Amino acid sequence: MTDVKRYKAILTGRVQGVGLRFFTMENASKLGLTGWVKNMADGTVHLEVQGEDSVITEFVNIIKKGNFIINVETFDAEEIPVIEEEKAFIIRN
Repeated sequence: MTDVKRYKAILTGRVQGVGLRFFTMENASKLGLTGWVKNMADGTVHLEVQGEDSVITEFVNIIKKGNFIINVETFDAEEIPVIEEEKAFIIRN
């Protein structure tokens, strides 16, 4: 049995208007993670991600690295309860 965990996180930096939500969804889906990502009115991005802890670590490293336009300055996360019925990683509006 795998050790499934769920984290909620707040990202700051150059994280809106740069494709971060799609980048996040694409990478989470490739890694088999579930959850969601959403732009917030204060310029931050909030997300919840769920899956095997080692895979989440890989995901976080990818998101922190970003790409040529995305620049994540902080990725503050805390563990929260798992949502058993969740099936995909989505972008929330």
